[in-house]
Formats: sequence, structure tokens, C-alpha cells
Amino acid sequence: MFLYRNIQQECYNEEYTAIENGHHVCRSSPLWRLQLFLNEHGVLCVRDRASRFAGIPEGRITLPTQHWVTKLIVRHYHEKYYHMNHVNEVRQKYLIPKLRPLLKGIRRNSQQCKLSSARPIAPLMAPLPRARLGAFKPAFTYVAVDYFGPLTVIDGRKSLKRWGMLITCLMRAISIEIVHSLTTNSCLMGLRRHISVRGTPKEIYSDNGTNFRGTDAFLRDKLQLDDAKMHRELSHQEISWYFNPPSARYMGGAWERLVRSVKTVLYPITRNQKFSDESLLTAMAEMEMTVNCRPLTYVSLDDEDQEALTPNHLLLGSSNGEKPICDPEQIDYKWSFRQSEMFANLFWKRWVKEMLPNITRRSKWHKK
Repeated sequence: MFLYRNIQQECYNEEYTAIENGHHVCRSSPLWRLQLFLNEHGVLCVRDRASRFAGIPEGRITLPTQHWVTKLIVRHYHEKYYHMNHVNEVRQKYLIPKLRPLLKGIRRNSQQCKLSSARPIAPLMAPLPRARLGAFKPAFTYVAVDYFGPLTVIDGRKSLKRWGMLITCLMRAISIEIVHSLTTNSCLMGLRRHISVRGTPKEIYSDNGTNFRGTDAFLRDKLQLDDAKMHRELSHQEISWYFNPPSARYMGGAWERLVRSVKTVLYPITRNQKFSDESLLTAMAEMEMTVNCRPLTYVSLDDEDQEALTPNHLLLGSSNGEKPICDPEQIDYKWSFRQSEMFANLFWKRWVKEMLPNITRRSKWHKK
């Protein structure tokens, strides 16, 4: 109380003298709107309209904002409540003008608050990996693998679980295989089915799932292979498998985003649908076609412009699989292989011109 009284006599001398002599506070004072009085200790207090309510103190002590003792009091409450923004606890006993800016400054100077609110500075956005820039290569040369599910299928009276094995070409096309479990054996069989249709990839990317690790170990000949033909088809000399660092959930966005695209199409279908194994395979094939029809580049509304580039342009030659019809009278069969090369390279020429500038642009994290 001695400290409070001396602070008020120092900073609110005119107001303190006026109240002590029974006069009103001057209108130029910042406290003139308040109902001030002196308590039994001679400390200047404010009487609120709720002062007659039980449990409410008779008056709150008014203190100047920038005095050092006021800052010590606010810092005490700040530390008492574990560096939380408890303005209300201070207001129960004190009336301090501009309390929020004062507390904000105390939090700004608190070392513990600095450490808890600090955020790491993002490094310069890294260049794209080589697999994302594999132009003029066959589809599914560089792929990433992930699972989604489980999905429930009905077999008689039994309900069985199935998982979707999403194999993403890093040129943004997808292929979906249905696997019956999360084991290495099912992963190997799903990969074999994909290779039989799409060809052998050079590089595979994935997280650290035990089935993926087991498949990589199988390819490295750590397991005993009895089937020589399987060994030739799935030789580690042909496939390099790369894993994300453990607990690095921020990595793998190129295929995690496509998992979300598949779920966006899948969940409205499966909400009220019960699949058999055969109907699930059909639904996955249609879903694969739907996701591969999505545009990769800007969709122009001008009829004279070409249609937007889609993953199906790489796989099927057009967004819906229809091939251009050629006039047999205009075909020079002697040089027809040149025309085949032209159609094969058309996708990549458009990809380099239209999509490559978009994916190589640094949209954020511009400083080292």
C-alpha cells in the first residue's frame, strides 16, 4: 500500500490532491470519467457499478501504465499463470490504462515467450528432384507408391478388407491396384501387376512403411528367391527405391495430394455402396480414368485453343482416350514412323511449354 500511495502521488499528484480535498477531478485528466475515492490506506481506488455485488472488491487500485512497479505487477501475473495472456486476472484488482499493449510488451520481452513462439525460418525453396523433370520418358518411369483404405467388400456373409495401392507417375498420372493386406507379399504382387501392364519403373519413392521396406529388401536379394523368372523381372539392378526420412510428414506431397484426389472421388461412392471384389475393381478402374482426366494446365474458354493437358494425354493420347483419325490418302507410309514419333512427342512438347514453367516457379521461401 505504501508503494501504491507513493506511485499515485508521483504520477497522479493533481488527481490525488483533488480527491483528498473532496474536489472533483479536472476534465483534462485521463481519470476524470472514473469514480475515484481513497481507501483506508490512503490509496486511490475506483468504485465500479458492481461494487455492491457479493464477492466484488470495494475498489480497484488505479496505477499508471508506464511505471516500473506496474510492469512488475503485470509480469508477476504473467509468470504466475504460465505465460498465458491472463488480462482478466490483473483487472480483478487493478485498473491500468492500456493494459493490453503493456502485457503485449511484457510478452515480447519474456525469454520463455520468445522461445515458445519462435518459428524456424524456411530455407530457400529447393529445386525439383530429377524424377519430377523426367521429360521425354515413358509413363511410370519414375513412380511413387502409397496406400489408401481400407475398403470393405462383401463375400457371401463375410465382410473383408481391401486396400488401394496408388502408384503415381511423377508426371502426375496414377495407376490403382487392389491389394488384400498390408504385407510385403501383397505389395510385391501389386507391384508385379503394375509392371506387367505399365512396364518396369527406374525409380520408386515412398514412405517408410514396413511393406515397402520389405519389398525393397526383396529386390535387394536379402530374401531367398526361388523363382528365377521373378528375379529377372524384379531385379534391384533395374529399380532404385528411395524412402522419405523417418517422421518427415512434410515430404511426399507429389503423391499425397493425389491420394486426396482419389479419396475425393471415392468416398461419395462408398458412403452407401457395398462392393464385391469384382465391382471394386471396376470402380477403381473408373476412378483411375476420372483422376487421369483432370487438367494439368490452364483451361482456356476459347474454342480455338487446344484442350488442357491431362495425364491421359501421356497414357492414351487424349483426355478421354479417343485417337485422332488420319486420312489414309494423306499418309506417306514410307515415313509413317516419323508421324508416330511426332504423336509420341506431342505431349512432352506441350508439357515443357505449358506445365514446366508452373512447377519450377518458386512461389514462396525466396530467401536463403
